[in-house]
Amino acid sequence: MPVLGAGLRAFRVARWKISISTKNRKDLSTRFVRLLAASLCLGMTSACGPRDQKYNPSHFVVHGMLVPPDVIVPSRVQSGQYKGLYLLPGESSSAEICCWIASVAILNVKKTHPAKYLRINTYIPDVKAFRTHTQTLRVKIAGMPADLVSRLTPGFHDSLLPLSRSVSLAKGPVQLRLSTTIQYVPASSPGAPRYGLLLLSAYFQ
Repeated sequence: MPVLGAGLRAFRVARWKISISTKNRKDLSTRFVRLLAASLCLGMTSACGPRDQKYNPSHFVVHGMLVPPDVIVPSRVQSGQYKGLYLLPGESSSAEICCWIASVAILNVKKTHPAKYLRINTYIPDVKAFRTHTQTLRVKIAGMPADLVSRLTPGFHDSLLPLSRSVSLAKGPVQLRLSTTIQYVPASSPGAPRYGLLLLSAYFQ
């Protein structure tokens, strides 16, 4: 608990310092809070344990599973993989960040209002596969041409992708097709999952 308390105090101080900055940095503070919350998950097991319906910048509990915010997962899905998204149990006390995606994932994201951008927060772990070669994420939003997010090195990444006029005005589920150039296989056993990267969040703004 002392480690958790220190982490939360640092989190509050960071938010206070950013809140007194200029208007132009307000978007940066929101992004920083999201990424800092995810960072705390790496070092503090007790901070990322069981979750209720309260908002958490890096995770939601949906139907007993941990999924990135605004990503739609049907209630019938209780475990494992869903369309290339690897889910974590909601009762998990693990310090893992949620959630891995496969080298190809096709997901629906909630869109409740007009928006100009899709914001995607991702994480690349510091492992040999990603130290040797940088990851590239290909993002296809609905019927739009695909965007490439390149040179993803180990660490946190915040990507802002502009929307076409039709997608910008649309409401309802929007399909994303995510694909990566590098596959990370943490286990050598036959049938082991082939991961692309960790998707922390995907939402419209």
